[in-house]
Amino acid sequence: MLANGKSADDFVKEAVEALLSEQWKYRYDLDLETNLKRTIRSRIWTWKKKSDRQPLADHKGMVSDDGTDFDPVSNAVDPGPSGDVLVEQSEQHELQRIFLEEFKIHLKDDPELSELLSALEGEFTKPAEIEELTGIPAVRISELKRKLESKAARFMIDHPSAEALEKYGTNRKTK
Repeated sequence: MLANGKSADDFVKEAVEALLSEQWKYRYDLDLETNLKRTIRSRIWTWKKKSDRQPLADHKGMVSDDGTDFDPVSNAVDPGPSGDVLVEQSEQHELQRIFLEEFKIHLKDDPELSELLSALEGEFTKPAEIEELTGIPAVRISELKRKLESKAARFMIDHPSAEALEKYGTNRKTK
């Protein structure tokens, strides 16, 4: 649907009517499809030129029935996700939680990676912030991030919760 309630079907209908009523000259050296395409293209171009000259409707200053200002965009209702989407999101979050908990257990023998993961979970991403939080020298943070990413990729390859996450497209399997 286009502005002013026009659809593609409306342009096709207008083109057929214009050709049948001889409002638009039918070129016999061209086939029917080409004649229709030319007519439709012309109708759309004419409509576009006309609509370009018309200002867009401004909804500011609209007044509701009770006399108060009304903004239809601000007052539009967001239907939110459907029930099945909420269930799927809940399953996905649970799988992610399980995966993360099991990955933390996998890292228990490497205290620096465990601390780095905890810092990243807390949304600390800058080396200086991580150093202040964990005591790990900032110069080592990039190296440890690469090591953590590598361990996570290897952990994902055969982990059951990572397999389940693959269903949701949230897991990038690498070998």
